[in-house]
Amino acid sequence: MKMRAALIEKILIKKLEANIKWQAIADALGLPLAKATAACLGQMPLSELNVGKLDGLLSLGLTNTEKLILQTSPDRGSLEALIPTDPAVYRFYEFLLIYGSTLKQLISEKFGDGVMSTTDFDLVVDKTEDAGGPRVRLQMTGKFMPFTMN
Repeated sequence: MKMRAALIEKILIKKLEANIKWQAIADALGLPLAKATAACLGQMPLSELNVGKLDGLLSLGLTNTEKLILQTSPDRGSLEALIPTDPAVYRFYEFLLIYGSTLKQLISEKFGDGVMSTTDFDLVVDKTEDAGGPRVRLQMTGKFMPFTMN
């Protein structure tokens, strides 16, 4: 949807102009960091209350239509690629569709322009117990590799 894309661009521009970090936005909205970031990037809906908080924090001057867009469930996934068919692999694909742009924003904000290496990379997969059943716990660490102009 072009209107959502334009709204995301508006949020990102106002965030830059205000020189505000994603954590400050998350704190103002009372949401976890990744969820708040994903919502601002069009991957999660916000409550009416949080739309108002975001509007005030970033001085967005949102129209009624823009407020409604931020409250509606998005068509998630902004990456174009072949879709895996294995259910377990597909869930990681789904994860990247929803949180890929969020991770990129957060890594860039903390480290600068670059990538997390998957060559110098650690992944820990743990099983934890929860009242709702077993949960998968993933821990990923990778060397930060800045982009250079060389």
